[in-house]
Amino acid sequence: MAKLLQWDASREPNVLAREVMTEILAFLDVFVANEENAADVLGIYAGQTDIHAGKLDIDKYPLGAREIVGQFPNMGKVAITLRESISASHKRYVH
Repeated sequence: MAKLLQWDASREPNVLAREVMTEILAFLDVFVANEENAADVLGIYAGQTDIHAGKLDIDKYPLGAREIVGQFPNMGKVAITLRESISASHKRYVH
């Protein structure tokens, strides 16, 4: 996502992502993302998850999904995926 949001060099990509995605999410009723996107873009964390250390707090993912719905009440469905990004087009799914 960082490459996608480099159109304003004066601002951090995560700041741009949060602003743009917040506007878009207000109109969506289904949200699918991984825990890293939810944390980086929305500031919503899945417990003590640290993807760089390989620690996933999977039991806390439902709480993160509920927090997304709390921020965007129009959401009818929220899915937090468990996947490892190998490249932009290749993912390895955990569950």
